[in-house]
Amino acid sequence: MRTRSSSRAKTEKRAYVNAFWAGQQVVLLSRDEQGELVRELVPAEHTSFIRKDEFDKHPQLRGQIEQSHNVQGWRFDGEFVRINWKSREVSIRSADKKGYFVSNGIDVFEADVDPVRRFLTDNPVTIQKPRRCYLDLETDDRVSFAELPKMKVLCWSVVSHDVDPSTGQHSVFSGVLKAETLESEKELLRELFAVLRQFDQVCAWNGDRFDFKVLEHRCNAVGLAVEHRRWLWCDQMLVFERFNAGAESGDEKQKTSLGAVAAAVIGEEEKKLVKLGEVDGKRTYAMWVMGGEERAKLVEYCIDDTQKQRKIEEKTGYLDLLFAVAEVTHTFPDTRGADPVRFVEGYLLKRGVERGYRFPTWYEPELDEDGKREKFRGAVVLEPTKTGILRDVHVADFSGMYPSIIITWNMSLDTMGEPWNSEDNTPRPSYLAHVPRNANTIPEGYCAAPNIIVTPYTLTSYDHLLFKNEPQGILPAAVSDIIALRAYWNDEKKKHPPGSPAWHDANRRSAAFKIVANSFYGVMGSVWSRFFDKRLAESVTQAGVWLIEQTIQGGERHGIRTIYGDTDSTFSMGVTEERFAQFVQWCNDELYPSLLKEKGCTRNRISLAYEKAFDILVMLGKKRYAGRYSHYKGKRADASSKPEIKGLEFKRGDVARLARRMQEEFIDMLLDGRTDIAEYEAVVMRYRKQVLEEGIELADLLMSKGLSRNLRDYIVKKKADGMDAALPPHVVVAKELRKRGRDVGQGIKIEYFVKDASTSPVTYAPAEDWNGEFDRYHAWENQVYPPTERVLACAFPGNDWHRFERARPAKQAKGVGLFDAGTMAVQVNSSTRRTHRKAKSSSGSGGSSGGQHSLF
Repeated sequence: MRTRSSSRAKTEKRAYVNAFWAGQQVVLLSRDEQGELVRELVPAEHTSFIRKDEFDKHPQLRGQIEQSHNVQGWRFDGEFVRINWKSREVSIRSADKKGYFVSNGIDVFEADVDPVRRFLTDNPVTIQKPRRCYLDLETDDRVSFAELPKMKVLCWSVVSHDVDPSTGQHSVFSGVLKAETLESEKELLRELFAVLRQFDQVCAWNGDRFDFKVLEHRCNAVGLAVEHRRWLWCDQMLVFERFNAGAESGDEKQKTSLGAVAAAVIGEEEKKLVKLGEVDGKRTYAMWVMGGEERAKLVEYCIDDTQKQRKIEEKTGYLDLLFAVAEVTHTFPDTRGADPVRFVEGYLLKRGVERGYRFPTWYEPELDEDGKREKFRGAVVLEPTKTGILRDVHVADFSGMYPSIIITWNMSLDTMGEPWNSEDNTPRPSYLAHVPRNANTIPEGYCAAPNIIVTPYTLTSYDHLLFKNEPQGILPAAVSDIIALRAYWNDEKKKHPPGSPAWHDANRRSAAFKIVANSFYGVMGSVWSRFFDKRLAESVTQAGVWLIEQTIQGGERHGIRTIYGDTDSTFSMGVTEERFAQFVQWCNDELYPSLLKEKGCTRNRISLAYEKAFDILVMLGKKRYAGRYSHYKGKRADASSKPEIKGLEFKRGDVARLARRMQEEFIDMLLDGRTDIAEYEAVVMRYRKQVLEEGIELADLLMSKGLSRNLRDYIVKKKADGMDAALPPHVVVAKELRKRGRDVGQGIKIEYFVKDASTSPVTYAPAEDWNGEFDRYHAWENQVYPPTERVLACAFPGNDWHRFERARPAKQAKGVGLFDAGTMAVQVNSSTRRTHRKAKSSSGSGGSSGGQHSLF
C-alpha cells in the first residue's frame, strides 16, 4: 500500500473504495489503475452548523465561539455558520438540548455527522467498486458461543468473487492450524490477512455475529496487529434477508443458515449438503485433532461453504445490488451500507450541500409516559365487503403513491408551513351548529395536505398542513431525480441485448434507484432518522388515505362498487374491463386534477393505473388473499402466469413447511376453479393421514422464529389472574440452547419443534434434538391444518371444515399415543354434519380453539 498526498483541488473528483476515521485523520483508500491500494490522509472534521442570522439575534455569540477552547475555527457557509470543534464528543455536545445553543433557542444542525460521512458529503467523491471475496471460518466447537473470544480458529477459506484471467477460475485459498499453540494460530491468521490484502470487501454468512467477531478477538488473543477497518466487512446473510424480503415462498425465509438458503436458492447444492453432512459444526475440533483425511475434510467443508456463498450471489446478485445502492447514495457497501436509514442519509446529506441546506441533528428518540416511542397514523386498509371465491375483480393502483404525494404536495422539512383549517372553526353557540361553516381560502403560494393536527398546549385541531409550492423542497427534488434516473437506466436497458454486460449494468442501476426511491418514505417515518417529523410522515400517509377515499367515492358515482382498499389500491366488482379502464382514465384526466387544484397544488404526479384484474380471487380478509390473473399490466395471463398471494401462511417463514405445502395445494385447486367439495375433503384426509400415521421429516414441522431482542430482555409477564404468563416457545428453546453454549443473540432464528403438547407447559425441543418423535396430534390440530382450514372455510362456508381438525382423543392419558398415532388415528365421516362453527380468526397462524368435538 502506498500513501498519496491529500493536496488536491476541492473540485477534483476522486473515487474511494473505503474510508475510516482514525484519531484526527480520515484514512481514504482507493485502487489505482494498476490495482494497487492507495492510502490518502485528510484531517477529520467535527462540524456542526447554526443559522447565519443567529449572529444578528445574539450579538455576543460570535465572540463566545471565537473564544471557546473547544472551537478550532468557524466560517460562513451559505445561510449557515460552520463550526469546527476539536472532537466529535464536543461537536455532539454542542447540540445538547440543555446546552448553550439549544437553551437559547438556537437550532444546531448535523452535529452528529461523523468525519467520514462529513468528508463524503462535502467533497466530490464517488464510490469505487471493491474487490470482493467470500470468507468462512471453522472454530473450536468445544468452546460455547458465550465464550466466543476463546474460540480458536482451526481453518479458514477464501474464494474470490471475480474469475482469475490467467486460470479462468475463481481463486480459492485456505489455511489450517498446524499445532494447538497461540503462535501457530497467529501464523494461521497472518496467512489469512496476507490473502485478504488483495481484496476490499470481505463477505461472510452471519459474519457480523460470528466470523468477523472471532477474527477480531483471536487477533487480539495471539497478538497480531491488524487494522480491521481497512476492509469492508459485509454480512451476506443480513444483505440476503434485506433484499429477499419479497420472496414468493416461505422456504427462503424460514431458515437462514447457509446450507438451508443454498438448498432453497441453488437447489443443485442439496447433494453436496448430504455428502458433507457429517460435518455439522459439532465435531470440528475432533476432526482437526484426528488429522489426515478428517482434517482435510474439515478444510473441504470450509471451502464448500465459501463456494456456496459465491453461488448464492451469482443467483441473486444482492451484493452487486448493494454496491449499486452504495454508488447512488455515496455510502460504502458494508453491512451498515444496507441499512436504508444510512444510505438515504448519505443521499440526502449530499443533496443538502448542493442546495445550501443543512438537516437537523439526530437525537435519541424519547419515550412517552407509557414507555413507547412516538408513532404516527399510517395508511388505511379497508375491511373487504365481500369474502370467499370472487370472480372478475378489477384492481386500480396508484403508481408510486408515496413518492408521487411527496412531489405533488412538495412535502419537505424545508417547505413545511403551519397547520390550517379548511373551514372557519371559530367557537359558536350550539344553536348555530346546523349552520354550514364558511370555507377558508388556502394562503397564496401554499398547498394544503389533508392531515388532522392537534397543536400542543392549546390543543387546537386542524384538518390540513400547509406546504410551500415554491421552491421545490429538497425531499421532493431528490425523489424526482431518483425517479428520473431510474427511468433513464430502464431506457438504457432496452438498448442492449438481454443478459449482456451492458444490460446487466443498466438493470442493476435501475433496481438500485428503485430501492432508494421506495426507501425515502420509510426513512422519513423512522424515529432513527434525522429526517423524521411526525407531521410530515402523517401528511404523506393521510394524503394517501384521502386519495383512496376520493377514488372510492368517484367510483360510486360511476356505478362501480369497491369491495376492498389496501394502502394504494382499490379492488372493484360489477364492471366490465372497458368501463373500468374508462373510469381510471377519468380519474387521471378529471378527478385528480380538480381535487389537487382545490388543495392549491401546482404540481400533479398522482396517477392511477388499471394494474390488473383477477379471473378468480379468494379473499379471506385484510391483506389476505390469493388470485389468478386475467391480465396484468396490459398483458393477458396464460398457463405460465403465477398467482398473486398476499398474507397467507404459504409465504411466511414462521409456519411449518408441511402447512405451507398443504395450503399451497389447496390454493392451486381453488384458483384452478375446482368446486367439488368431495375432492377437497379427500385431499384433507390425505394430509391428515400423513401427519397422524406416516413418517415425517423435521423440515416438515420445523418452527423458526427470530429473537427480536436480547434474551435477557424477555421477561415473564403476569396474567390478569396474577399467574405467570408463558414465554414464547422460541424464547423457551433459546434459553435451553444458551445452556448448551449456542449463539442465541438478538436476530438469531431459533429452530424448534413441539415434542409433547399434552404436558403443562407444552414441551418444546430444539431442532438439534430431533429423533423422529413428536406430538402428532398437536402437529395436525395446531400447525398443519389450521392455515388450510381458514382458506376452505372462507371459500366454502357452507361446509363444516372444522370437523377434520380434532385428532387427539378426548381423554388421552398423558404421553399416550403421542409419537405414533397408529390405530388412534380415526376416520372422519364426511356425510355426518354438526352445527357449523365459525372458523378461527384469519389473523392468527394456528392454535386449537378448544371445545369437545365428535369423532366419527
